[in-house]
Amino acid sequence: MENMNTGPGSYKVAKTLADKYVPTPAGEPYKTIVFGDQGTVERLIQARRVAGDEQSKQNRMIGIEPAGQDFHKRGIYNQVVSDKQFHIIFVCT
Repeated sequence: MENMNTGPGSYKVAKTLADKYVPTPAGEPYKTIVFGDQGTVERLIQARRVAGDEQSKQNRMIGIEPAGQDFHKRGIYNQVVSDKQFHIIFVCT
C-alpha cells in the first residue's frame, strides 16, 4: 500500500484507482466519484494536476472525480435527530 501523504504515493494511488475502477469504453473514461475526507480530496486533485500533461485521457485520470465526505458532520446530524426523536444521548468522538 502506498503512502498517500507523499506526492509519488498519492499519484500511484490515484493512478491505481483510475486504472482499476474507471470504465473507459472506446477510450472515453466515465466520471467516477471517489469519496474521501478533505485530505484525500486534495491529494487526488494534486495527483490529477501532476498527470495533466499526459497524452491519453486515461493517463490524465480524467475519470476520477474527488468528492468530500464529512463523517463528523453526519455523526452530529444523527445525534441531533436521535435527541429530537428518541431523547437518547449519543457521544460522537
